[in-house]
Amino acid sequence: LSASIMVGDAGTDIGVARRAGVPVIGVSFGYTDVPIAELKPDRLIHHLSELPLAAEQLSFSTKSGTQRIDMITKSMDTEQPR
Repeated sequence: LSASIMVGDAGTDIGVARRAGVPVIGVSFGYTDVPIAELKPDRLIHHLSELPLAAEQLSFSTKSGTQRIDMITKSMDTEQPR
């Protein structure tokens, strides 16, 4: 858990991260009735491209962790909209 970060868009995501003692990055582009900012995530992003910096700001800056986030970001940027 020491190298974990939760990324979520709803209160359940924030709650799970808090109970697990894991930092949480909220995304404003998800599906929730409550504005994610009101749930007070540790960081808030408005586009997936902001994820690597937000994760780095949460002290998740190990080389392998940052590379993994970059890989996820690139993968999601190339996905087709549903």
